[in-house]
Amino acid sequence: MKTRTELRWLVFFGFSVVLLLIGVAYAGDSDTCDHRLERAGGRSMAAALKCVARARRRGDEPAAACVSRAGALLSAAAGRGGSECAARAAVLADRRDACVSAVAGAIPGTGRCAARKIVATATWYRAAALGRRSAGNARTLCNAFEGAGDCPGECGSVQTALTACMRDASEPPMETVLPAPAPDDLVVAFGSYEGDAVSTASLVGQDDVTGTSRVVVEPGTAQLYVVLSSYEARIWRFEGETSRIGRVVVVGYAKQGVTGIGAARVVDLSGPESTLPLWYEGAGPEAHEARTAIEAALGRALDTFAGSYQVGSVTLPFVAVVTSAPGSFPEVPPGFDQWLYTMGTFYRAGGIVGVDAAAVVPTGIAEPYVVLPQEFGLAQLVASGALQSWGGALYIAQPTRFPAGLAGAHAVSFVLGRGVPMPEGDPGHSCVLSEETGLPVAGTFCWMLPPEPGATCEIPPALPDDEIVVFGAYEGDTISTTAVAGQDEVTGTVRVNVEAGPGSLYVILSSFDSTIWRFEGATARVRQVVLVGVRNSAVTGVAADVVVDLTKDVGSMLDAVCFASFWEVFSPEGVVARGVVERTLGRPIDVMAGTYEVGTVSLPSATVEPTPPALVAPTGFDPVVWEEATWFSPGGVVHVDPAAVVPSDHAEAYVVLPQAFGLAQLVAAGDLEPREPSFIFPTFYIARPIPRFPAGLAGAHAVQFVLGRGVPMPAGDPGHSCVISEETGLPLGNDILCSIYASDE
Repeated sequence: MKTRTELRWLVFFGFSVVLLLIGVAYAGDSDTCDHRLERAGGRSMAAALKCVARARRRGDEPAAACVSRAGALLSAAAGRGGSECAARAAVLADRRDACVSAVAGAIPGTGRCAARKIVATATWYRAAALGRRSAGNARTLCNAFEGAGDCPGECGSVQTALTACMRDASEPPMETVLPAPAPDDLVVAFGSYEGDAVSTASLVGQDDVTGTSRVVVEPGTAQLYVVLSSYEARIWRFEGETSRIGRVVVVGYAKQGVTGIGAARVVDLSGPESTLPLWYEGAGPEAHEARTAIEAALGRALDTFAGSYQVGSVTLPFVAVVTSAPGSFPEVPPGFDQWLYTMGTFYRAGGIVGVDAAAVVPTGIAEPYVVLPQEFGLAQLVASGALQSWGGALYIAQPTRFPAGLAGAHAVSFVLGRGVPMPEGDPGHSCVLSEETGLPVAGTFCWMLPPEPGATCEIPPALPDDEIVVFGAYEGDTISTTAVAGQDEVTGTVRVNVEAGPGSLYVILSSFDSTIWRFEGATARVRQVVLVGVRNSAVTGVAADVVVDLTKDVGSMLDAVCFASFWEVFSPEGVVARGVVERTLGRPIDVMAGTYEVGTVSLPSATVEPTPPALVAPTGFDPVVWEEATWFSPGGVVHVDPAAVVPSDHAEAYVVLPQAFGLAQLVAAGDLEPREPSFIFPTFYIARPIPRFPAGLAGAHAVQFVLGRGVPMPAGDPGHSCVISEETGLPLGNDILCSIYASDE
């Protein structure tokens, strides 16, 4: 979240950097030299920052050759402009070096996150120098910082450091001149951060977001002089007694527009030319600074000064703000996907408001959106069929354009369909993966898909006659009696039925949870098995020499070997997996499939079937608790011999079965006694010593335990479960979770 101080810099910075870069003190020199130095200075600064970024990622100093090449970009451009231009370039080079040091100081630390922030600064700085409005505005830098990760270095601090290093101390501060109000005018100043609705007309091109707010003028006799301030691009829609408006002044670091008021009464001071401070609260340091500046520019006191972060409508002159309340089921206009439109209203509860671009003042600056911004545009495209929802990602099925504003929390994942051209526009932070190659083609958040883009993996080559089958799942629908990830982790199991047929099979199996894949059927066809996942997995039914295990000691998605677990073929993870396997093996996959939960998968057809429900509790299990266990694992428990597991080095029989199956064992043995549940959490009294807590008592599997007097604390991990001492009445660990349980009683 940007602080108000950082946001104030957004007003000033975008334009001032470009002016200062070319040397305001030398404004009398030729336009040709100015233009050349402006562009070369931007490239040189960006290149120098990228040298620093590479060094930060390695944890060492910038390479001298890299820094030298960055400096040459500026000197080469200056050399073509004569001696005066060369002299000015030398001044800019000194400023560039100072600014590189300033940025390096504002983004401390080493590693990937710091490097990404420095690269984002370089990219943004160059865009500003080249005059690319949507890419170079200050909010774009803050969005990029949010996407870079959680590490020291705030965008506002970087902007402040750059402004300080580029400013010439001899330059007088820029002043704002406002038209004078009439002596009897009521002067009203109102500031906000954004509107609560998105406009169908844009003031900032197709790649940035324009919001809109309604301004209702109340009846009255006094003429109104209105100053409106906004951080985002905004169209202020005037309604009511608009004849009372003598003047409207709009300010903001992004363009502002007005409807319902004639052009002669509108003064546009928005964009980089504006030097008035912005505000969105009625009190505080920023509000005081803004009010003081406006009153100084007008030469009189304000009658009304107010602000609000988000605005649906504001009533003038006695400010009353109304913001739309987000609804669970908002009214969705025709031509929009219900779910995505609803998601859009989480951020903009006012939804979409139609604005006629021709009615916007100043005239000629507004244009209709081709595709609406953010989730509303995604909702349009899904409804039209240009996008399809697949596994948490959006599949680009037809030529289209990216909606504006897909940054930060609005970022999504796209899969670019085979043969579909790259959409126009800016995907923002959203990751765009090619279905054809499995590689990222655009976007910031692709780095969240391990491994590094373009990676291959160390797996055996496929033979020409092998049929390559890749199958992914989140989990099996049964629990194994053998653990392959230790006693405190849950190991599920899946039956793999190898279908009869000619030819050999090269099988790659991926799962998120620890899984034992039990091969049965025509297993002689299986020439190779490769296990991929983020938790230990194993197989039975095939020889050890055909198994390559890439799951051991992985630990997290970010550490995934070859590719991250997938269970949807067209999800980003699935697309990456296909690309990695096909690049590594040098040929297309023959069969690729996936599903969330699986009992039996038949290969090579990839037909999936559930395990028949285990409705009756076996001997040694409490039937009531067993039934609860089958809500999550409907196939129940499958016996797996640890001696038959490959690889065998981490296979061991469970001492106590995982989750509710283990609770059912302990209740049947008399070690646990069910008690009245605490709200929705089952409660068990530990009456006798138990070997250990069942694995996997987290999330929806969590319960509450009461440890009986004199009973030792069990071994193992209770997960999210609360353990209360009968003797003291106090929690034994998990204090915060126990307090949540207690609050629900």
